[in-house]
Amino acid sequence: MNIFKKYDAWLGSLPPNGLAPIPTELVQQICEIKQTLGRKGYLLDKYLIMLFKGFSTHLSWCIVEHGSSLYGRLQRLCATALDGKAADDPFLGRVAAYVQSHPLEYDSRYTKIQIYTLRLAEEFLQVSIPEMVQKCENKISNGLDIILLDELFRDIAEFCGENRMQALNEIILKQYANVTIVNLLLQGFYSSIFYSFTDRDDESGREIFLLMLDEIKSI
Repeated sequence: MNIFKKYDAWLGSLPPNGLAPIPTELVQQICEIKQTLGRKGYLLDKYLIMLFKGFSTHLSWCIVEHGSSLYGRLQRLCATALDGKAADDPFLGRVAAYVQSHPLEYDSRYTKIQIYTLRLAEEFLQVSIPEMVQKCENKISNGLDIILLDELFRDIAEFCGENRMQALNEIILKQYANVTIVNLLLQGFYSSIFYSFTDRDDESGREIFLLMLDEIKSI
């Protein structure tokens, strides 16, 4: 079946369990754990607030924009290397070396930049995504003591069992953070790739994706 037959593949669908900011299953799980904790219910309160403060340090649309900016950075590096100019970027040396050792026969400078950007994308992501994730981790750690968070988890688990706490975590993850920072960064990067894929080479009139596909098929 063609999954792109309908717009659902792009748009997605509403979750079957509804759109409540605090879903019923989360409320039930919290109430059950707090009942077990008794007077120590404040431990769970503290644990939950710490989690949500951690989530709030990174907004999804900002992460996607960071991913898109990575693509722009690589494009600029390819243009700089193609023009034989300098830039204060540690990845420029690798780009310049690749451009020099892999000349392209296309007449259009723009096409060359697009091709080089796509060719170097995988290697660039291997370097830049971990760097960006580390920056995100540093930002989270400034407002979230993850060691203390784990200690709270274990303290609560002593009363109610680790399985129940893990089930609580899974509900929270599914409801509020079901897309990871890495996936958001990659989605932002790929969103920019789509523009490159559909751009046309001035000389041949063919889309960049088709030119790249011809190169791969000829290998």
